[in-house]
Amino acid sequence: MAQLIVDWLLSNTGVSNQDGTKAATVLGATEVPGPGNTPLGQRATALQFGPGASCRVQLSPGQVDATRFAVRIAFRVTAPVTTRGNLAECTTLPFSIYVQPGNAPDRFNIAADVANGVVGWTGANTYNRRPLSINQWYVVSLIYDIDTVALLVDDTVLAVTAYPSGGLQAPSGDQLYVGTWVDGARWPFTGEIAGVQIWTDLPEGLEAKLDAERGNAEWHLTYKENEVRRNHNLGPRIADFYYDPSTSSYIQPYALAVLSYAEAHGRAFLMYGAILAKWRSDENLRRKLGALASDEIDGRRAGSRKSVFAQGCLYWSPPSGAVPVLGRLYLDFELIGEGVGPIGLPIAEEEAISGGKMQRFQSGKMYLRNGAANAFEAHGAILAKYETAGGPGRFGFPTTHESDVKRGTVTIGKVSEFERCTIYWSPQTPASIVYGAIRDRYRGAPGVAGEGGPLGDLGFPTSDEGAIPGAAGSRYNTFQNGSILWFGGPIFVCRPFTIALGQLDTKEEDRDLFDLDGQNDLYCRVCVDVNGGRVFDRKYPEGQTHYPSANVHDLKINVPYTINPNNPGLVARVRVEVWESDNGQVFAGGDDHLGTLTSDLNMANAWGLRSGTNGLFRTSNFGPWVNHLDWSIKPIVTPSTPFDSWGVVNRGTPTIDWREYAAAFSDVDPDFELDFGLIDDGLKALYYELVVKGVAGGGNCFGMCLEAIYAWKEQSRLGRPLSRFNNWGQVENDFNVKHAYQVGADAIWWFVGQFLSGYTHDPVNVFQNSWDAFNRGENPVVCIAQNYDFSGAPHCILPIAWDRNVTPWRMDLFDPNFPNQRRTLMIDPGNNSFRYDGSNDGSRIYAGDAWSGGRFHYMPWSVLNHRQRTPVWDAILLLLGGIVVIFGDAVDVNALTDERSNNLDASA
Repeated sequence: MAQLIVDWLLSNTGVSNQDGTKAATVLGATEVPGPGNTPLGQRATALQFGPGASCRVQLSPGQVDATRFAVRIAFRVTAPVTTRGNLAECTTLPFSIYVQPGNAPDRFNIAADVANGVVGWTGANTYNRRPLSINQWYVVSLIYDIDTVALLVDDTVLAVTAYPSGGLQAPSGDQLYVGTWVDGARWPFTGEIAGVQIWTDLPEGLEAKLDAERGNAEWHLTYKENEVRRNHNLGPRIADFYYDPSTSSYIQPYALAVLSYAEAHGRAFLMYGAILAKWRSDENLRRKLGALASDEIDGRRAGSRKSVFAQGCLYWSPPSGAVPVLGRLYLDFELIGEGVGPIGLPIAEEEAISGGKMQRFQSGKMYLRNGAANAFEAHGAILAKYETAGGPGRFGFPTTHESDVKRGTVTIGKVSEFERCTIYWSPQTPASIVYGAIRDRYRGAPGVAGEGGPLGDLGFPTSDEGAIPGAAGSRYNTFQNGSILWFGGPIFVCRPFTIALGQLDTKEEDRDLFDLDGQNDLYCRVCVDVNGGRVFDRKYPEGQTHYPSANVHDLKINVPYTINPNNPGLVARVRVEVWESDNGQVFAGGDDHLGTLTSDLNMANAWGLRSGTNGLFRTSNFGPWVNHLDWSIKPIVTPSTPFDSWGVVNRGTPTIDWREYAAAFSDVDPDFELDFGLIDDGLKALYYELVVKGVAGGGNCFGMCLEAIYAWKEQSRLGRPLSRFNNWGQVENDFNVKHAYQVGADAIWWFVGQFLSGYTHDPVNVFQNSWDAFNRGENPVVCIAQNYDFSGAPHCILPIAWDRNVTPWRMDLFDPNFPNQRRTLMIDPGNNSFRYDGSNDGSRIYAGDAWSGGRFHYMPWSVLNHRQRTPVWDAILLLLGGIVVIFGDAVDVNALTDERSNNLDASA
């Protein structure tokens, strides 16, 4: 309870409380008229102080509470203030109240300090808060409450100071001095004092005034100042703190540092050094970065530093200097590991390019297409090829980061996806561009049976797309093990092949009058030349033998030389000489030459495949005695199987374990440990327990759909054909990981955007937008629910074809509840509605329109084509932007809900 310990009346008869207690020793002060009525009560007389005047009294430490007290003084300055003048200072309670020179001869400031146990003497000041004039009566109040000092003039709070550690220094004595320092002489006050009060504990009115200011901008800024001043040389304050509307934050500038506080995130942060110099140098950059959101901290690369802001980050290292990364570029740069990622640290600010933005880094670049959900990097040989070939202007923006191409657990190459091409690289092959119909055939696309991409038997590309020599308007790409050729429509996949010789049909050449010699005794010479050089030359049958009495003979010859058709200049000439033996010298002498087949195989004729007979030939009339020879181009590898889906039916997983959580979220440590404190790891553990752990309990439909897209794009260990996977145990882990993606940060905010835009109940829009996404290579997952509030068997399906040439419109799809079956969802464009039968008997109908019934929305590949991250830091960024405000020490997250508190997860 507040108690008034000192309540002095000052006159020439003495200085004491009204009851005569706390009588002071006064020297050199003279009585003058007082101000009369004051906030301290009626004060008819006052004492004039000046050099040589002093006043002191004993104040026992046991009489006061050093954690909560107030000091109030009624005074008037009567001469210009040219140096410090003490109103009061105490050795019992370590406080000091004094006047200082103002900005004009007739103006002054007041300071109120306490001796904090950690940072020493600091406090509050009226500088730049209220003009105070000489010859005018004021009541100044110092209020101290545990961790905060408030300075009031005439009961109005003008300044506050806060302390991380609020305890005061131990008493150095037991005296209260008024009008001087604690030696009774130094820093004399020149003016009149009419009243002095000291309260132990706080009167309710004063406490309320202080509490109203606790947590304001100055409170946070001074709290931070006192937190960091022991370890950082801030330099002197160069101005009072001010509000910066361009960053929605309060700034306290110093010569060597800046403190910044934004109400949106509830604490102040420190910036200094090269990062501060960059920030100060560019007003436009400050506006783009927004409010400071962290102290300067270590970057992930050794020797680097960074400061995080509401809309980006400033990174610094000795070789790169201080460079900002903003917005979506910043988020995705952090996602790939910032300075320890593949592209290193930024070396230049973002640049506007046609259709988007680009930023340069030490070892690569990042690109962001206007309107895209994510930014993506490109580096190394892939970046060099992309830029040489025309970059975004020709092939659009990247839609993925460079990623590993793996065979099992072994990385065998790299791949980057772009809007209109794919670029592959491996240690054995150069970076090469594949696009259009050739890319569709190489890796597969809806309605196109692919060849398995780099994991297929063709291997990695070895060339960019080029013109086929001798075939106008035709195009090719070569690969490690073959080529894909496009002839204005027809596509041929040319794999390594051999020559096979079949039936040889000859006319009997050795006929005499009585046919004593019988049928032809045949033998052949088979040669293969590649680009003019003989690579194979052999007689069949070998040695001096022949095929006796054989006008017609099935040669059954597989030429043991493999031709790899992966060079546009490669010409293979097949030469077959047919001979009839008369026991003469082989290929000469008395033997008879029946004919010679010669055929050139080159890229223009698809190395024989363009004949229209799938590489099968019957060649006639290549000699007077030969009817025909059947022969063929025989590929070493057969084409991949058709586009399909899983051979297992959707089922639930009661618990997604922590390591699956870590596999789905790039920022989760699979071996939980407190690397950066409870706020980081603790929230992720909470998010796992409340959201991720049971997300697949009702089914894995989202994970099955997403994993299928990964497999189609050769980015899954589950290669095609997918229908061969009919054992749930073999694929459950893969489904679980991808199923968890739906509660990752990018997926959640994509859905929030769709929900807030009204696209979850706009079937026509979803049909068109999902089709557009598909045509950009961003295969979508479609989510449906039976009811408008997202209840009623929420489910995910995988569209593969769209048809607007019929009414109602058709969306063909795979449904995880029906293994490898192609099914259809209908959209009526006239009333903007959809209908889908999720059963075989009409018992599970999904239907809705713009205003009633079920929900229908989608999520594109670009949102899901990378490991997700927990929404922990997104919450902070939203908080910094003023969208979410968190008070207290913890936040409970149960699930994403709509405005009616309905759960929005699609997990059935």
